[in-house]
Amino acid sequence: MPKFKVLVVDWGNTLCASSKSYSKIARAAAAIFTKNGIPMGAEEYRTASKEAREELRREMAGDARRHRLGAHDRRIAKRFGTKISWRLAEKIDRQVFAAYLSKCRARKGAENLLATARKNGARVILVSNSNYYKLRKEIAKLGFGRYFDGVICSGKCGYEKSSGVPYKMAMKRAIAGGWAKRASDFLVVGDRKEEDGAARKLGMRVVILGDEPGAFGKVLKKISLH
Repeated sequence: MPKFKVLVVDWGNTLCASSKSYSKIARAAAAIFTKNGIPMGAEEYRTASKEAREELRREMAGDARRHRLGAHDRRIAKRFGTKISWRLAEKIDRQVFAAYLSKCRARKGAENLLATARKNGARVILVSNSNYYKLRKEIAKLGFGRYFDGVICSGKCGYEKSSGVPYKMAMKRAIAGGWAKRASDFLVVGDRKEEDGAARKLGMRVVILGDEPGAFGKVLKKISLH
């Protein structure tokens, strides 16, 4: 049996190689914006997309509304001197996301972590700061749904991980289900200290992944799942 009873795991850049996957669609995304009246090249899109994402994280930290469809795309358009409606922004977002989904890949070692945790008797709850429409499609694309006993998404519950609320929800669900009894029964694995680290305040054990090759192997070794 593992030293923990419930694995609480992040999605973007933890299980899913989100940033790498998005970087592969810059040309397609630029073409989508251009077709919708906001001309740009691939490198311009990459720069504007990164800046818009960082701006949203900085200005709306802790606010789940930053994951609304079109929020990121409106910021990108603004960088090119164009103010677009939410309707058009959502349309562009869905088109760009469709291109991304075709390139969406799991992070190397992610499925092994989930499979090993389940094999060793742990329950698995996904907690993600994301848009629920997108998250559901990504999970389906990678086929990871079979590993999760629960999914908590900030875009659906209305709270970001930094607030601690999604982790409290995960704890409540696990305890009600008889999977755990106390905070020390949980292990949280994610990629952002300022978000996933909020679980420490509740008494959960937290492991922040680096982006180096073999990161999951180190986690598995650290938590004695082998």
